[in-house]
Amino acid sequence: MVQEIDIPLDLKRVVLMGAEETKLGDKKGALKQYRKGNLHIREYADKFTVHTDKVDPRTDPMGHLIHDAQEVLVGLAGAAISGAAIGSYIYKIKKTVRIENSKQ
Repeated sequence: MVQEIDIPLDLKRVVLMGAEETKLGDKKGALKQYRKGNLHIREYADKFTVHTDKVDPRTDPMGHLIHDAQEVLVGLAGAAISGAAIGSYIYKIKKTVRIENSKQ
């Protein structure tokens, strides 16, 4: 589980020094997100939260999914498996209909 540290907004200048705003990551209700190396910083109305990722998603997206965002990887795998099953089902139905139509 990721340990997040709360930091007061008064330290904004220090917290964001060298950080870049990013769209990558789960916002969890934050107004903005920033990244600085492996640091993931979220800005809320009343505070910042900071945690360290094992892998920076800007340089290694797949490594980040494997090490830091397994829930996203599981969701993608579930969607792929479901999509393949639905596609196979539709293919079989269409194939059956074509065979039946050709017999008539």
